[in-house]
Amino acid sequence: MQSTSVLRRHAQFIAWSVLLLSCAANGFAADIYSAGQLTIPSLSIGGGNYSDVVVTPGSILGIAGGAPNGVRDNYNPFDTQLTIPNVAVGSHTYANVLITVGRLVSIGGATGVDSYSGGQLTIPSVQIQGGVQYTNVVINVGTIVNAGGGMPVNVRDVYDPATQRLTIAAVLVGSKVYTNAIVAVAKVDSVGGVAATQLTTEHALAQTGLAIALASTVLQSQLQILSGLGMGLSTCETLNGGGSVMSGATATAVTVYYDNACTKPYIVANANMTTGTDASGGMQIVIAETATYYGLADAVIGTLTLNETLSQILVGVTESAAVVHGLGIFTPASGVQTPVQLGLYCTIPANVLTECAVLLCAGGIAQDFPAFGMAIGAVTPLTLMVESLASDGPLTFSGTSSTVNSGPLGSLILTAPGPTSMAITGGRTFASYVSTGGAAAFALFPPTPTSWTLADPASGLQVQITVLNNTTRNLSVAITQSSSGTTLATGAVDQSGTGTITYSDQSVEQVTSWTLGGNL
Repeated sequence: MQSTSVLRRHAQFIAWSVLLLSCAANGFAADIYSAGQLTIPSLSIGGGNYSDVVVTPGSILGIAGGAPNGVRDNYNPFDTQLTIPNVAVGSHTYANVLITVGRLVSIGGATGVDSYSGGQLTIPSVQIQGGVQYTNVVINVGTIVNAGGGMPVNVRDVYDPATQRLTIAAVLVGSKVYTNAIVAVAKVDSVGGVAATQLTTEHALAQTGLAIALASTVLQSQLQILSGLGMGLSTCETLNGGGSVMSGATATAVTVYYDNACTKPYIVANANMTTGTDASGGMQIVIAETATYYGLADAVIGTLTLNETLSQILVGVTESAAVVHGLGIFTPASGVQTPVQLGLYCTIPANVLTECAVLLCAGGIAQDFPAFGMAIGAVTPLTLMVESLASDGPLTFSGTSSTVNSGPLGSLILTAPGPTSMAITGGRTFASYVSTGGAAAFALFPPTPTSWTLADPASGLQVQITVLNNTTRNLSVAITQSSSGTTLATGAVDQSGTGTITYSDQSVEQVTSWTLGGNL
């Protein structure tokens, strides 16, 4: 009779030998179970392949038998289950076995995982927490937060933008494989084979180029909303260039429409308006507004909260100009829903109704890009040359000092120190863009030919946004390398400023009401 101690020593062996399914002559390198440990010649976890792995088994979940499915083991970190095509236990071999893994003993080698050398970490695949997945990423490692260990807990690296920390599924350092290490990311060098500096510039150009349309749209719509609040437009009023406006059922409600008949809402605004006197003695109107924006399919695309002021500037008793300025927050209704800080100011000369005039304006924008792990913002002053509004004439504009800032998530704040000044605090200035363009009319929905370009002299990259036709007012977006003419990124937006942009690393970003709304 066997002793109790012998039975205990062979308990796991007996469990593994419950069902004899096939002999070892099957052409595959089998796992070997011996002395409480399982030796795995080849193991897949996500995109990584590991060799000579030793683990302690947990529970046996099943032995399917038949012909082995596959040539290597596969491990699922999320349920700790290991699928084994073939395993030798003593003189017996079993096929298609499913077990749980107890603990990792050792890893002999690995391919398809991160590699570290000279301060740089090369990452085959990384998941942004709450965002998208990127491939072929190279970063500079800061501090090692945790050395990790054990079986990989993820199939790929995971980056947390809030802490700027990266959890590494597995990394090869020299000949040794480390798992589950956590490191601080010092700098991103490239993504998808594209330099991170170029990707940052592509995002910044797209954001700042779209912000020109955003500032124009907000300015034009707010002038109409002010008119509706002040005049009580109880009947539908058609706008130059397309669209219409009408006051709502209450004194604080005004709706701007896509169509000319006040049937297809674009912006539904509710505003509280107070009047006073500015420093020159002219009338001043202060508005606190919440506006809901609708897309072409009648769905809500976002909400804008805005505080703005309209001041009448007097010289003596004569009006010389009106100044409109304000700051707001736009929040997309879908996607990542990251709030976007926006602002504008514009000095409108009194003679704009009768003759050519110069308008000194600016648009500002700042927002976080969680999937990109940074905040980007810009202030773009623009000089507008406008023909008489009475004749619905065209306009041209130019600007030479778009100040572009970047920084960690949450670091940028858009401010308005004065009625005709705007700035971004936080982060650092990394670029200054030059803008040029024109529109067929000073209108909410300008017809063709309407196009503008924003260029970065330092990198040679530029973005061009163009109205394509007068029926739909759709627009194209293209980011190119000006010296070679190579197209790096393309996009398309509709009349509401909603669409997508595809960057040079093939990541796709949602655009909502002229704001970048996060990667898809």
